[in-house]
Amino acid sequence: MAGNIKFRFVDLPYQIDAVNSVVNLFKGQSKQTGDSLYREVRRGEIAGSWVGKNPRFEIGSTRILKNLNAVQTENRHLLPDDILDPAYNFTVDMETGTGKTYVYLRTILELHKQYGFTKFMIVVPRIAILQGVKKSIEQLSETFKALYDGLDINACSFVYNSANLNEMRNFIESTELSIVILNKDSFNKKDKDSSNNKKKTGKKKTENVLHQERE
Repeated sequence: MAGNIKFRFVDLPYQIDAVNSVVNLFKGQSKQTGDSLYREVRRGEIAGSWVGKNPRFEIGSTRILKNLNAVQTENRHLLPDDILDPAYNFTVDMETGTGKTYVYLRTILELHKQYGFTKFMIVVPRIAILQGVKKSIEQLSETFKALYDGLDINACSFVYNSANLNEMRNFIESTELSIVILNKDSFNKKDKDSSNNKKKTGKKKTENVLHQERE
């Protein structure tokens, strides 16, 4: 019987540059772990349930803009200062076949390592791409374990399933790295459900999308 196939991934300089470009946007943000993050979680306690959250965002728009300009200068891609969105929406464009899935997955792990960010959503346009992302995570898990002190990205991620909302509850409440993968139709349905819920209750839940896979 043939043994298990193991994949070997080699870092390419432009991929590491892309990862660092995102990570360096948050330079100056301290990493909150242990007791400091636990205290933040306690402040987020709702109706007796522990609610996990990303660390408090310490750096403001002035520092973000300074970091952005530094990243642009490093990449020789200068843009006007007024492009900074108040919501801090940034885009990294990569051509198909250049390893963008590897890049954004490693970016997630690097943001977690350096700043303690724990909540990530990967939104894809089609089910086929969603399955491809999940497969890539499985194939890259051993490579990333070697780079990030044994952290298993496969164990930290799951595909959104409306029939299993316990996974989403765990995603919300966990203080560990958590990655949810969903297609945009599911995401749009959640927006519609949220809108309907707002009409019924007068309240609306806020969600942040940290990555969107384009076609």
